[in-house]
Amino acid sequence: MNDAIVLPDKMPSSAVGELSRLLADASLGDTPIRIDASGVRIMGALAAEQLLRFVRTAEAANTRVEITASSECADDLRLLGLQDLLPEEEAAT
Repeated sequence: MNDAIVLPDKMPSSAVGELSRLLADASLGDTPIRIDASGVRIMGALAAEQLLRFVRTAEAANTRVEITASSECADDLRLLGLQDLLPEEEAAT
């Protein structure tokens, strides 16, 4: 498994460009892509949308994406209706 893509602590909507650059380095294929959002305290709607697009693109290429999210990031994703991006145990809480 490759190294995780570590997201910064603040991912407001204005950080979409930075998020795009971080995700652009990930290679789609047989190896799962790990995204470490355990330090994220703020996830803006546009950043969450960019993350969703990346996950859907990876899934279309048969690449699994594993996201580890902080409780704050998980709350933001749930508020946006994107709890499906979270592992089942995080999506339910």
